[in-house]
Amino acid sequence: MAFISKIKENSVLASILLILKSSVFVQILLFALSPIITRLYTPSDFGLYTVYFSLLSLFSMIVSLRYDIAIPVPKANIRALYLMVIALICMAFLSSVVFLICVGFDKNIAALFKQQNLINYLMILPFGLIVVGVYNIVTYYSVRSCLFSLIARAKIFQGLGMILTQLLLGLAALRSLGLILGTLVGHASGALVILWSYKKNRKAFFKLINGRYIAKIAKRYYKFPLYSTPAILINSLGMYLPAIIFSMLYGSIVAGWYGLVLQAVAAPLGLIGQAVGQVYTGQGANLKNQGNISQLRTLYLKIMLISFSVAFPFVIILFFFGASIFSFIFGQIWYDAGYFSQILSFMLLIEFSVVGPSQNLALLERQDLNLYWNILFTGLIALSFYPAFYYQADYMTTLLYLSIAKSLGYIALVVLNLYVLFDPKTMEIQCVE
Repeated sequence: MAFISKIKENSVLASILLILKSSVFVQILLFALSPIITRLYTPSDFGLYTVYFSLLSLFSMIVSLRYDIAIPVPKANIRALYLMVIALICMAFLSSVVFLICVGFDKNIAALFKQQNLINYLMILPFGLIVVGVYNIVTYYSVRSCLFSLIARAKIFQGLGMILTQLLLGLAALRSLGLILGTLVGHASGALVILWSYKKNRKAFFKLINGRYIAKIAKRYYKFPLYSTPAILINSLGMYLPAIIFSMLYGSIVAGWYGLVLQAVAAPLGLIGQAVGQVYTGQGANLKNQGNISQLRTLYLKIMLISFSVAFPFVIILFFFGASIFSFIFGQIWYDAGYFSQILSFMLLIEFSVVGPSQNLALLERQDLNLYWNILFTGLIALSFYPAFYYQADYMTTLLYLSIAKSLGYIALVVLNLYVLFDPKTMEIQCVE
C-alpha cells in the first residue's frame, strides 16, 4: 500500500500507471481471445494481414508530415491548435495521393510484394490512413493537455473495437479482411472517444482558423516535416519492411509466424511503450519549457530503468519457453512462431525499455540527430538481410541477424539521447516562441 501511495504522489508515475492499466486491460483481453483468433485465421491469413499492416503503419507515420508530434511542444495553446489543423491538412492531402497510387498501380504493388490477394485490400489503405492519422493527431493534443485518463479510455475502446471486430469477422470466415478491418475499427473507436470529449469546443476551434497564420506556424515548426518526416520514414522502413521481406523471401506462412509474434508480443509491449512515451512527452515538454533539463535527464533514466525492470521477467520466460507457450496457447501450427519469439526476446526487451522514453531528440528539437540515427538503424536492418539475399540464409538465421541489428540500433538511440541531455548547450536552452 505504501508503494502504491508513493506512486500516486508522483505525477509522472501516476500518469504512466493510469495509461498502463488501460493498456494491460486490453492486452489481457487480447491474450484471452487470441487462442480463438489464431484458430479462426491461418498463418497465411496473418501473412497477408502483416503485409497490409506494415504498409498502413509505414505510411501512417508520415501522413501528417510529423506536425502531429509537434503539438505538445509550443507553450501557447493557439499554436498547438494550429499545428493540429496543419497535421489534418497534410493527412488529407497525402491520403488522397495514396488513394490515386492504389487505384493506378494495385497489380504492380501486389506483384512487387508477391501477394496477389493484396489487390483486394489495397483500396482500404487510404481510408485506414485517415482513421489512424486522426487518432494520432487527437491523441497528441490530449497528451499536450495531460488528459491521460481520456487517452486511457480511448486505448480501451481501441483495443475492444479491434478485438471484437476480428473475432466476429473471423467467425464469419472473412479471413484476412477480418484482421484488417479490426485494426481500422479499433483506431476509429479510440479517435471517436477523444473527439467526443472535445465536441463542445468544435465551434470555437473552427473560428480560430486563419490561412495566413497556418502558413506562419507551419514555417515556424518546419524542422518536423524537414527532418522528422524523412527520419521516421527511414525508421519505419526499418521497422516494417522486415515483415514484407519475410513474405517475399520465405512466403506467407513464415510472414504469418512473424506477424503473430508482432501481434502477440511486440504489439502489447509497443502499446505499453507508446503509453510511456506519451506520458514522457507530456511531462518532458513541461520540464523543457521550464528550462529544467536536469530533471528531464533524471526522468529519462528513471523511466528506462522502470521499463526494463517490468519487462525483464517476462522476457526470460519467453526466451526459454516461447515455442511451448505459443504451441499451447495458439495451436500446434504456430509452434515455429514461438521459436521466432525466443530469438527476438532480448531485442524486444531493449526496444521496450528504450523507445518509449527516448523522445528527447524531438522535445529538444534535435531532429537532425534523429534523422542520423534512423539512417543508422535502417542501415543495420538492411545489412541483416544481406545473407538472405546473397547466400540464401534460412529464415531462422535471418531472424537472428535482424534481432542483433535492431538491438544495436536501440543502444545507439540511448547514446544519442544521453548526449543531448548532457550537452552543455542543452543546459542553456531557451524556449523562443
